[in-house]
Amino acid sequence: MKKIFLIITLILLIGMGVYAFYEKYYPKIVAKAVIDEKYAKVLPEKYAKQLAIISDTVNSKLDEVISITSAEGIGFHQLEAAVLEIQRKDVELIYEKLKKTKILSVEQVFDTISNNLKLESLDINKLKEPFLYHVEAEHIEKGIKYIEKHDLFNTLNDESAREIVLQILKQKKLKIEKKLKEAK
Repeated sequence: MKKIFLIITLILLIGMGVYAFYEKYYPKIVAKAVIDEKYAKVLPEKYAKQLAIISDTVNSKLDEVISITSAEGIGFHQLEAAVLEIQRKDVELIYEKLKKTKILSVEQVFDTISNNLKLESLDINKLKEPFLYHVEAEHIEKGIKYIEKHDLFNTLNDESAREIVLQILKQKKLKIEKKLKEAK
């Protein structure tokens, strides 16, 4: 009887450890891997290759986003608050609308986003001009295909996705602060 109790307790402890790792540490590890472009040690090879393909784009686009939002007076704290505020149902609704629509212009995409995503943490309309300047319809179409191909809505749960985005923002913020200190 003691052996059965010990085995069950051990299985529960291992399960709790795996769950804690997945919920708390894995998003930080993935975010650091994306920012530092070191995937091989963190992810299985097939995922590392996929992540390597999009990482350059993510990093360069994130640099642009941070530059643009800073120019518009939007700080990291507002970006983080927006990430926390965004609801999955809103993202899915926007995705479904864009997927079903023949995208004729980037303004059409921005309008779809701004009409369906209401944020208290920042005024999304401040980003309209930079969005129209930096984004091309082709980027949106590629993004929709990528989401569909990799079944991202069913592959990643809300909290993990949110935590990965927050960790990427935090890592990028730390990297920028480090560069600023070194430049002084």
